[in-house]
Amino acid sequence: MDASLALRVMTFNLRYDNAQDRQHADRAWSRRLPLVLALIRRTAPDVLCLQEALWSMLQNIRDAFPEFAWCA
Repeated sequence: MDASLALRVMTFNLRYDNAQDRQHADRAWSRRLPLVLALIRRTAPDVLCLQEALWSMLQNIRDAFPEFAWCA
């Protein structure tokens, strides 16, 4: 396979931000967000697919990666 034709695809179940998680500091979205961003940066996908993302979570990720184009 020609490496120039390679496409890196990443799928990520974020676990939606919910009230129960906010009661446990290690599960809160504010705590997970930096880890999620670091993993996305390290993986450097050409296509990123997200599951269980609430609009506010998508905005956090979109703000961190302004070079990405988005579709829903």
